[in-house]
Amino acid sequence: MAIEADISYRIGDLSINAAFRAKGNAMIAGPNGSGKTTLLRILAGHIDGFRGSIILDGKDITDLPLQRRGVVYLNQDTYFPSMKVHDHIAWPHEVGDREEEIRQICSDLGIDYTGRVGNLSVGQRARVAVATAIFNRPRLILMDEVTSVISEGPAFLESSLDLAASRGSQVIYVTQNLGEAVHASEVYRMEHGSVVSLVQG
Repeated sequence: MAIEADISYRIGDLSINAAFRAKGNAMIAGPNGSGKTTLLRILAGHIDGFRGSIILDGKDITDLPLQRRGVVYLNQDTYFPSMKVHDHIAWPHEVGDREEEIRQICSDLGIDYTGRVGNLSVGQRARVAVATAIFNRPRLILMDEVTSVISEGPAFLESSLDLAASRGSQVIYVTQNLGEAVHASEVYRMEHGSVVSLVQG
């Protein structure tokens, strides 16, 4: 599991100049407005018009459409409010005969509730969103400050990273909690659109 990116992009007064390589899980920290979310959205394919390349597991995904990239972007609003918890986790598939697999993921991620996702707390919804991404086994999961709304966020992050890795997914996560660096093989800081490596695993 590895990603290599070399990206240049300008939006308003912000210039993104990000070149990095990450093998395994990576953490990105940095002040608000430094370009972290914009960078993740470029990696996910939500923003085009940039210069450079994105290589994921040796495959050039720079110009691939969203559905073919194998990348999932999550923030605190990534959920379907009308869906029930297990249906949400299985989406876009049917629960079918994978109920036991879903129950195990719920157990691993501390999801012990049901009902419609829109009726859950912010933190509960975030747990369901992460579970949905991990269930679908993308090559890369991008988590944009998702753990900041989750109780026992560092413990949840550790569990989600372990589960994602066991299912073949790499994770890049943005956080303001520098203590969560312990769970990453690569740690970066972003300032004024530039990425600086703090720790190389």
